[in-house]
Amino acid sequence: MSMETQFKVSCEPDSILLDFNKPFNKIYLSDVRNELIKKNFFATGNDGDYRYVYPEVNIPNEDIQKISYADRVLGMSLERRITIDQMFLRTGHELVITKVNIDEYERPSLIGFNTVYWGNADMQVNCRLRPGYNAAGTPQPVMLYDVITSKEGDYYKMHLPNVVVCVQNSVIEFPIAVKCSLGMAYSAWIDGKRIFDYATPRIPDGSDGIVFGCVDCFNNGEYSNEKQGPKAIKAVKLSPLDEGSGFVSYDITIKAEPITQWSSQKNGKNVSTYNKSSCTEPIFSLKSVKSLGVQRGIADQGVLEGGSYFAGKLKEGESVPKKLPGVDTFKVDKVGETISSVRISVLVFKDMSTAQHYVARYNSIR
Repeated sequence: MSMETQFKVSCEPDSILLDFNKPFNKIYLSDVRNELIKKNFFATGNDGDYRYVYPEVNIPNEDIQKISYADRVLGMSLERRITIDQMFLRTGHELVITKVNIDEYERPSLIGFNTVYWGNADMQVNCRLRPGYNAAGTPQPVMLYDVITSKEGDYYKMHLPNVVVCVQNSVIEFPIAVKCSLGMAYSAWIDGKRIFDYATPRIPDGSDGIVFGCVDCFNNGEYSNEKQGPKAIKAVKLSPLDEGSGFVSYDITIKAEPITQWSSQKNGKNVSTYNKSSCTEPIFSLKSVKSLGVQRGIADQGVLEGGSYFAGKLKEGESVPKKLPGVDTFKVDKVGETISSVRISVLVFKDMSTAQHYVARYNSIR
């Protein structure tokens, strides 16, 4: 059998690897269901209790009020017409199945997909605990994408493209990887206010066209020259005054711009200048990036029950060391149009025991 047709089927908390001797675009969802029945994969023995999950939510006319739990799952009558390649998660060759014949009150409040990074165009963003700033045993943040409200008739409807869920008072950071030739100027924004900026150059012939950075503090400067001492990024739940009426989620938006010219300096004077002609354009695919410390492919379905989380926000924590430029000294001369941006909503687990349960169950740490 061709290993090219191997793929994973997940139904929380179980999963199975399947092999077919034909290409993905010739394997129908009904074929996979029949194979799962043969292997006794369905816990209840009744395969009709389970449905395939769409890899991403289609929002009718961009109207979030029209989304329902049913929009997340595929009707069984369509399984003979849809091949598996159309239902793979964006993180790899994986199908997700969910149990649908459960009582309304048993459904989780939010349902989405676990992921190991958020991506947009030529940028990837990850979230992790900042080393050395958290209590022993604090679990890593849970990263989700394409999160929607699951219960019918909720007083609010929700679609959050990118979500991070942290333990209360976690100190976190956001590593990023960006495709660019000369380097990047990158920033973070909360509620329309810039809370971080920094710039990282790429030395000619010094890398393969990927520049790495990390949004790891609050600062109020420009390209690493803080006007105030940097503070750690701490995740906390909203207070009643923050929440007001209805559900509120605070977001952080991370942006990257390409550096089109930068100068190496000594004693305040330019000693060399690098611009577009100094570097060759790299041949590059972000799919190959592994230097964020994680790998693709654990994007099974993630759910959050009501009462397990709160809406959260990011605030200033303790002082952290001042960042240093990536070269002895450098000056950003020109930047181009925004390469990409990623907006991330913040949720906070109710307590440590709840967080450990969800991190262990839905987002295995490797």
